[in-house]
Amino acid sequence: MDNESLNRKTGESASEATPAAPAPAAPPAAPAAETSPPGAAPETPPATPAPPVLWEAQPPSGGIPVPGAPGIHFAGMWPRAAAYLIDLLILAVLSGVIAGLVAAVAPTTAARLEPGGTGIQSGTPISALVSVAVSFVYFFFLWRSSGRGSVGQRLLGIQVGNAFDGAILTPGQATIRWAALGYPLSLLSVTQAGAAAGGLLNFMLVIALFLTTLGSPTRQGWHDKLAGSAVVRRAGASNRGVVVVVAIVAILLLVVLVALVGLTFLGAQMSEVLSQTGADPYPSP
Repeated sequence: MDNESLNRKTGESASEATPAAPAPAAPPAAPAAETSPPGAAPETPPATPAPPVLWEAQPPSGGIPVPGAPGIHFAGMWPRAAAYLIDLLILAVLSGVIAGLVAAVAPTTAARLEPGGTGIQSGTPISALVSVAVSFVYFFFLWRSSGRGSVGQRLLGIQVGNAFDGAILTPGQATIRWAALGYPLSLLSVTQAGAAAGGLLNFMLVIALFLTTLGSPTRQGWHDKLAGSAVVRRAGASNRGVVVVVAIVAILLLVVLVALVGLTFLGAQMSEVLSQTGADPYPSP
């Protein structure tokens, strides 16, 4: 046997005697990523929770809704109070002008009807009748007009109508509502005692009207209950206009109050000056 055959046999025997080295282990496979079903939106990470809100939740500012009238709400107390004051100022001016015209047109008749024959004055039968008549005509026709409200109510964006369909008040409803507001009490001012009693009754009536209106879920005072009426905020009325008018009325009332205090002070000073000079501050006619 030659050397080449001998070497080949020797190599094969060595390979059979020596075991082969094991192959290196493969690294562990990474976990398979979770896949979303086809067409599903990708998942978003959870959002960071918002900090707690400490402001108190505010109720809707629309007011108390009118039953069966979507979008219409009962008028608030402050606009109604401001409208009431505006109407009082207008009525005072109208009554004074009309009473003056009556005295100018028929001075003889007016003097004959007034106590003492001195013409129309405050707290006399003619002035009382004029005041009652003017207030009745003013409210009766304006409430029953297409605007459904007095001048003060229209300026404040509110209107009065039948409860709760909003129909124009009937003549009976308008008359009852006018009387329930206390305007006929002006007839008591024909005498000094009657004027004092009428003023007290009117003050008590105003307080009762305010409390019964404030305590009603439908903002109906006892005058509205008697007449079957309701006062609502006109559709599209702006709260900004209401605030402006209320502010103007408050300023006017403050000016009137300051003027009254000033006149009272000046009157006292004039009386003192006249008394020191020996003149009678209130001479008899």
